[in-house]
Amino acid sequence: MKICYINYISPSIIHGGAEKVVLEDAKMMADMGNDVFIVSLKHTRDTPNIVHLYGGKIRNLFLPLEIHAPQSMLSKGFSMFLSFYNVIAVHYLKKLLSAEKPDIVHVHQLGPISLGAIKAAKELGMKVIMTFHGYYFECPRGALLKRSGKICENLPIYCKLYRSISHRQLDYCDCIIAISSYVKQRLLKAGYNPNIIRLIPNSVSLKQPKTSDIKPIRPKEILFVGRMVKAKGVHILLKALARIRGIGNEYIVNLIGDGEDKIAFESLAKSLSIDVNFIGKVSDEDLEQYYKRAWVVVVPSLFPELSPLVPLEAQAHGIPVIASNIGALPDLVLHGQTGFLFTPGNARELASYLETLLVNEHLAIEFGKKARFFVENFSHERKALQLSRVYNSVLHK
Repeated sequence: MKICYINYISPSIIHGGAEKVVLEDAKMMADMGNDVFIVSLKHTRDTPNIVHLYGGKIRNLFLPLEIHAPQSMLSKGFSMFLSFYNVIAVHYLKKLLSAEKPDIVHVHQLGPISLGAIKAAKELGMKVIMTFHGYYFECPRGALLKRSGKICENLPIYCKLYRSISHRQLDYCDCIIAISSYVKQRLLKAGYNPNIIRLIPNSVSLKQPKTSDIKPIRPKEILFVGRMVKAKGVHILLKALARIRGIGNEYIVNLIGDGEDKIAFESLAKSLSIDVNFIGKVSDEDLEQYYKRAWVVVVPSLFPELSPLVPLEAQAHGIPVIASNIGALPDLVLHGQTGFLFTPGNARELASYLETLLVNEHLAIEFGKKARFFVENFSHERKALQLSRVYNSVLHK
């Protein structure tokens, strides 16, 4: 089977959540003997036309177009228009697909390649599968957030228009993969055909040591991994930490990630007189070391996440997780078994759960063991079989 993955951001250059998923899926399919390639846009003029990944088993092919981050309101509006149909990108994509002739085109993030890519692949007789990593099936920004950072409850007119146009393009898909039960519910609520929706959660590597091999560590480290933006709830975590004695001495706090609100969070931490480490971006190798040292991982999101990787990565390391009870997070953290779920935005409740796991070592270790067992439901091997079944089913329709 020949499989094409489309993700406008190359996983060979950027390692965000969607890019990690695309690369891992491609690896799994390559290991099963399939011919796999990824299509992306160039990041700079100097980006080569092809990059070989995974020991040469995967090719990352680049369309001759560069990614440009829109700055002005006018350019952002034009960028949204291009997300519907980009004539130039679709032209180059059709040319590439005609030459490669994949059996399956699995779309992840289209961005400026545009929704027109779906119809283009269908016109070439290929089976098309779609996986959403954002709310792009109903929100042009993919975040379901207003510019103020608040959750958008009622879609404005232009968003309804976007959803209507997107719906027509996505009708060409042979299958839509929902990465969580929450996403599946949103897709059904948005009116997508239930007969083509398949639930396949994100997956994680289980090569980390079992928690039975892990001993209590001191000082205990509290870890946050994510973008430094208000929607991720970093300020809620900081307010919760201000309620706990021993932060900076008995308990170390590491905040990993970058973003537009990082300076504001640093100022807040200073005003609250709490000693935390703003680490910034780190490599995958360094992140692994932070996970290995962490006592608890916090995911304090204020908006409904579709299926973040951080809770899975943490639990794969045998680390309990405290997360907001919102979006797909209740699918990923078992309250009172592998961690705790707290009311989004409630710093007092978060602080209480943090203190529980920091003080009660036996409970934290027990949660970690259960977490490592629970996360086996999200193994790469399990997902590989699920994906393979879906690919074969759409090929033989």
